[in-house]
Amino acid sequence: MIKVERRKIYWFLIYPLAAITFIVLSLFFILSARGYNIRIGADGITFHKTGMLIISSKPTGAKIFLNGKDTTHTTGFFSIKIDNLGKDKYHLKLTKDGYYSWEKNVPIEPEMVTWANYILMFPKNPTIDKVNISGTLIDSLTSLDNKSQIFLIKLNDSYKISVFNDATSQSNIILDTAALPPDQKITDPRLLDWSNDKRYILFSGIVSGKEVIYILNTDSKTLTDFSSITPVKFDQLRFDPANSSLLYGLSGGLVMNIDLGTRKVSPALESQVVYYTFADDGKIYYVKDNSGQRSFIQANGDFSGKNTLADSIPVSPSYEAKVEFQSQQVAFKTADNTLYLITKTDGKNMLITFSKNVSDFSWSPDGERLLYQGDGKVKVFENDEIEKSSTEYSMPDSGYSNLIWYDSRHILGEKGSKAIIMDFDETNQVTLGQSIAGEIPFYSSDNGDIFFFSNLGAKDSILSRYTVKF
Repeated sequence: MIKVERRKIYWFLIYPLAAITFIVLSLFFILSARGYNIRIGADGITFHKTGMLIISSKPTGAKIFLNGKDTTHTTGFFSIKIDNLGKDKYHLKLTKDGYYSWEKNVPIEPEMVTWANYILMFPKNPTIDKVNISGTLIDSLTSLDNKSQIFLIKLNDSYKISVFNDATSQSNIILDTAALPPDQKITDPRLLDWSNDKRYILFSGIVSGKEVIYILNTDSKTLTDFSSITPVKFDQLRFDPANSSLLYGLSGGLVMNIDLGTRKVSPALESQVVYYTFADDGKIYYVKDNSGQRSFIQANGDFSGKNTLADSIPVSPSYEAKVEFQSQQVAFKTADNTLYLITKTDGKNMLITFSKNVSDFSWSPDGERLLYQGDGKVKVFENDEIEKSSTEYSMPDSGYSNLIWYDSRHILGEKGSKAIIMDFDETNQVTLGQSIAGEIPFYSSDNGDIFFFSNLGAKDSILSRYTVKF
């Protein structure tokens, strides 16, 4: 009887304790999974919301340090996740033998994921191959797919136009003006545009004291005087990105296209146009003047489907625009070097005055950041549509020039006659090598290799190829 009663008392106490323990542990795991850090201290049990950091690098195999402590993690094929981090700024550092270390302060917010999956690490002793381009570089153009370049080279009293293949580092001379008859001698040539399929090069030059516009066929290497197609004088000529056989021209406010196959000029497609450009998707963006009031309009290539993006934009003798076609944002600069932005706010287009004294500007490939130089500084405007917030990163303009996007978070450029690459907020800057002042570096979209120009004596330029091995 006594033993039975003791057993009843024993199990009577165990069941509730087990149930309470199960509930507490379940609550602990649920809160932990939801990003809460549970602490037991003098004040009792406290719950703190936490965030997560996700890290990856190119190349892989980098050790990860957080606030100076080795996390024991190493970057690999899959991203590394570090969770249960309280709200704070953490010093993240990655190291790898033979490479420059990468470090940055990264903010962690409760119930949020901070991504550091864009880290590039560069070798301390890189492979740099050099190609003699046999002459002085005068001008260059990059293809839309970032796989080829056009080089305009001066050698003695003649000029050469060659197409450079990024993958093979081979050049193919398309035109040598030394081979032209004396009455067709071209001086002061200037590259204007390159068709999307790389078949046609548009350039101008001075012949017998007059400016002449030429179309150069890269397949047949034939040179055509544009005036032999049409006598119309155009203020602006651009290849249609969707159809390389079509040239668009602006003359006296009228936009027409020229079919290079049939040599036919279309009737006016639109009137009262003062400027136009194309987006990568083939849509045309243009400024129209209607009795002194100017509007920025988007349309299809045949000017159907018109959509007014902004009314009453500033009147200017000239414009330069860069289109981010995915979000339909437009950054444009007027003749007084003031930069404006057309962007959507709460579903409506807004015209914003951005900055003055702007020289260069461009969109990142993902369209989330606008890079520009103005007011004595280099700035990157980052627009987060998900968070409905924006941030502007500003760095002193200490000798930066010819800045272009390498990817959506890294910038290539020149600083003090050296080619450099850096994170878009100026951190982790790496010097790639000596460069010619004023010449824009470029990269290959096939493998990410970086190219920049340097001098070999007074009359020869060298093209350096920096192998990234990502």
